[in-house]
Amino acid sequence: VAEEPVSGTEKEQARSVKRMLRAQATALATHFESVLVSGRIGARPEKARQNPSMPWFIKTESIHVPHAEVALHLRAHRAWVEQLRQQGVRISSGYLVDGDGRPGGGGLLLLEAADHTAAEALIRQDPMLTSGSVDWCLHQWIGAVGDLGVG
Repeated sequence: VAEEPVSGTEKEQARSVKRMLRAQATALATHFESVLVSGRIGARPEKARQNPSMPWFIKTESIHVPHAEVALHLRAHRAWVEQLRQQGVRISSGYLVDGDGRPGGGGLLLLEAADHTAAEALIRQDPMLTSGSVDWCLHQWIGAVGDLGVG
């Protein structure tokens, strides 16, 4: 099939469209990167991960003392997590609830670390662990399908 000759004006229009599409694609990629990194729309791309190759780890825990005994350790745990976040550690902690929203299912902590040894060394400083209030387990998480913006 023979192609029709393209004029210089048509070539310039095509180049202009390609430049515009490239600019839009770059802007969208930057926006989606910021959303994935921060989990919120409108985040700034400068908050991008410092080391995209660091693995993620998940610590699960079950509390085996009454809530009244663990309350002080929970406050210390939250302060510890916040201090690590202020130092640039990517870490998030929360608790598990049942179908009615009642706590008591234990806790879950996600963190980014160089390797299992580094993750465990950090986790062993957690006031919930040092208090002896929880049974815990640490695993590396390798995402296989989907994207939560952590990998």
